[in-house]
Amino acid sequence: MLLREVPSYSQVAVLDFGTVSELDEFPTALDDVVTVWTKPERADDPMALIDVRGVLDSEHGLVFIPTDAQVRIVEMPRFAGDPAELAERAERFHLPGGSRGAVATSDGWPELVWRSDDLTSVCMGWSDPELSVEVLLCALAVDTDRWDPLVRPMLSGALKARYAAVVRDPRTYPPERYPWLSGRPGEALLEYLSG
Repeated sequence: MLLREVPSYSQVAVLDFGTVSELDEFPTALDDVVTVWTKPERADDPMALIDVRGVLDSEHGLVFIPTDAQVRIVEMPRFAGDPAELAERAERFHLPGGSRGAVATSDGWPELVWRSDDLTSVCMGWSDPELSVEVLLCALAVDTDRWDPLVRPMLSGALKARYAAVVRDPRTYPPERYPWLSGRPGEALLEYLSG
């Protein structure tokens, strides 16, 4: 399967690098198991003809590999748990300065959050609350503490805020149909996370 088709927060084994020759740095090795972290995006090099995708490598943290890399899914995304319980344990977390409304700068943001459009959007509150809860539950299932201890508190704080918005409006979803009650992301979320 091509990396571009895999939902974010999946664990994959890299089988073939694809057009890796167009990238300057590439620390991941064949057969490494990495966690897909971002959606496909343009490579930093404006002359590169490929899209890349951010993955969490066990040794190097966030690295970008070509979206045409061949991978094998080891584990699909999963939810970190019950959002009510996770939100109850979450500490209050303030967004970095300069990140109010439509104005946002990378100052003060953990790279793992800032480099992921999905996570930046849900932390800022720009996304639909139910979708935000689902994305945050998937991201919180990934062990990010070894790369940046600020990521989990930021995501937990965002989960608390987005979950409160869901609970306030009973019309958003009948409670028995909340997707996280099934324990696994549904097809619509998996498609969204694939980019």
